[in-house]
Amino acid sequence: MKKTKKNSNTKSSVTKKNKQCVYSGIALNSFENKYEKELKKKGLETKDIEHQLIKLFKTPFSPKTIKPENDYYSYINYSWLEEKSKELKIKKNIMYR
Repeated sequence: MKKTKKNSNTKSSVTKKNKQCVYSGIALNSFENKYEKELKKKGLETKDIEHQLIKLFKTPFSPKTIKPENDYYSYINYSWLEEKSKELKIKKNIMYR
């Protein structure tokens, strides 16, 4: 019995909005439409969130004196290091009172 190849150029009858992903026999529905409806109920839109994210990415998280080319560890972890050093100072002050 000869096997025939299926034509891969045939169009699917499933529309993009109703597309389901099947993984191990379980149908997984798309979450995007439901997520956008929930945002609209709260008075937000995805454009607003995108602008907020871009603003967050553009804000510097270390002083201009620390450059990633010179000290990448300090550049990336600057805010965490500052927070931990403040916590240590507070603990030391409490212990030595």
